[in-house]
Amino acid sequence: MIGKDHPVYFLEPLFAREGALFHFSRYVYKPDSLLDDRELLTVAGSDLTIDWFEKQFESLEHDQELAIHSTVAMNGRALHIPMLDFATNHIGPMQLHRLQMFLPKRVFTNFAFYNSGRSFHAYSAHLLPPKDWYQFLGRALLVNPRDQAEIIDARWVGHRLIGGYCSLRLSNNSQQYKGMPKKVSIRALTEEQAIAPLDPREPIRAPY
Repeated sequence: MIGKDHPVYFLEPLFAREGALFHFSRYVYKPDSLLDDRELLTVAGSDLTIDWFEKQFESLEHDQELAIHSTVAMNGRALHIPMLDFATNHIGPMQLHRLQMFLPKRVFTNFAFYNSGRSFHAYSAHLLPPKDWYQFLGRALLVNPRDQAEIIDARWVGHRLIGGYCSLRLSNNSQQYKGMPKKVSIRALTEEQAIAPLDPREPIRAPY
């Protein structure tokens, strides 16, 4: 059952835009791979109901997950939903400050953050044309401080530049993840225990 803290509720206003087409994929995670193994779906925003998402989750093969892509076709234009996949299991004032420093203000101020189980995802509803989307991903890499732990997952950015779109997981169907993405408030992010520390015995997380 999809809860109100799932990303699809944040994205609902985009789905409601007249004539918009959105892209999804069923994928199988393969560690340290170059190319994605994805079954692509193109769906009109008017068809994207909670019931549609739940039926998609139920139809996944045992090793598949459902992801939403950043690409949106709207009024003859190609646009992107700004998305980020984080490499850290903690977001506090320092991480938020670096995001605010390097990302476009109109994107940052509209971000919604989601606990993905072992790190975080983020979405903005401020759509970007392709040129601005490439700049956004370049800026995302600059969020990572020199000689310190990554904030943004750089490998994810590399995969997404090769693919030509961003992609974030919506489901929790395989054994790779701890749960579906769950919305977290900015206030919770700045608290010391916003997310439990990683268990060092656990395998490195999947990047999607």
